[in-house]
Amino acid sequence: MYTEAFPRRSVPHRSVFSGTFDRVHETGCVARCRGDRIRGFRPNTERVVLESVHQDPTTSVRKIARNKRIPKSQVHAVLKHHKFHPYHYTPVQSLHNGDHEKRMQFCTLMLSKDTQNENFLKNILWTDESMLNREGITNLHNLHYYSQENPHMVLEKKHQIRFSLNVWAGVIGKTYFRPSYLVLSKKI
Repeated sequence: MYTEAFPRRSVPHRSVFSGTFDRVHETGCVARCRGDRIRGFRPNTERVVLESVHQDPTTSVRKIARNKRIPKSQVHAVLKHHKFHPYHYTPVQSLHNGDHEKRMQFCTLMLSKDTQNENFLKNILWTDESMLNREGITNLHNLHYYSQENPHMVLEKKHQIRFSLNVWAGVIGKTYFRPSYLVLSKKI
């Protein structure tokens, strides 16, 4: 029929026709259109993706795409269309009985020292550290929780209870202290 209607044109591949038919059937548009539905999705793609996230909000786009055989870009588009966002965990130190009182005592001490000497806080060695342990390195960028609202997820970590390696560096005034390593084998 195409050759009869357009004798001087080359005939497109049959997938062009089947793709156009599927698109008209699914979206109601001949061209790729934008509307209430997400363009180019099969009817159950949205349902499958949303069910996967509902069953396991910590799943990844790659895992859904691989398990359900849906292109990763479509999984992303469905989640974006339904306003899902991959919220990341906030690491917090695991607290034990008595920790609250010790922290309050420390804060009270720091406030009184600062009141007595206005340069007290300027003479403190401020440091940053990273901990590696037997469980490996926790990459918080790979831990997420899909939700439409921020659930404020936290990830408790038991610092310095098991074998670990702490790497730290510090700054006091304008002096930089190079990184050093400390191996801990018990709770401090």
